[in-house]
Amino acid sequence: GITSPRLAASTTSQVLASRQAADPVFERTLSRAVERGFIPAADVDQVREKVGRMAREYGFDPDDFARVVLMESDGMNPSATNGRCHGIIQFCGGPGRGAASVGFASRPQDISKMSVLQQLDLVDRYFQDVGIPRSGTRVMSLDDLYLSVLTPAARSLRAADAPLPIPGTQARVLYEGGQQGAAITRRSITQGLLRYAQERLPAAASQITTQISQQISAVTDRALGTAASTGAASTQPAGGSNWPPSRQIVAANTLETP
Repeated sequence: GITSPRLAASTTSQVLASRQAADPVFERTLSRAVERGFIPAADVDQVREKVGRMAREYGFDPDDFARVVLMESDGMNPSATNGRCHGIIQFCGGPGRGAASVGFASRPQDISKMSVLQQLDLVDRYFQDVGIPRSGTRVMSLDDLYLSVLTPAARSLRAADAPLPIPGTQARVLYEGGQQGAAITRRSITQGLLRYAQERLPAAASQITTQISQQISAVTDRALGTAASTGAASTQPAGGSNWPPSRQIVAANTLETP
């Protein structure tokens, strides 16, 4: 039969509403990226599909991926650069760093000339290179996802309040108490990324606020669980961790000092 324009419009609206309800941060970040000219409107469905596929394979939340790229590149700006690091997750130049891991050791700046769709293929390759397991289930926390981008070697420190060995100057919101000079911990990363996204996506604020309370509760529970199992908050690498403890690839956000 023939579908009426009114029914088609209604179906489209329902699909959009369903997506926004399921992944409000990601969908708002995607819309914002189109509004700012980061992503052509014609590429939106393919970007959504690629991020969704990686989310399923690597076990992260699409909303958490959005929070990471909001911090790293203002929300999927493919041209974002600080002179040393480039693209949507800030692939950095230098031996053993992010750009080299995806084949751009000699010309890391060329990454910023690629589209978001092309860079997502590099993100997939990078995630494989830093050893993110293909779990097929939603198991990766926001802090693990961000550390995979920022300093993969730090993932072996599991305690929520353990100071992490992260080089360079990072965004203020990532530090304990929002104070540069304080420690960066898994707890401060989680809280900082959640709040940073909330500030930049006011249209999704009510749904994001609910997620903030849930994720902060989760990281607190992990901290209590670590303390209970060890008798104190441990700063040693966790035995049996999935993360390669010797991994040294480092990607940095746009606030890293040269």
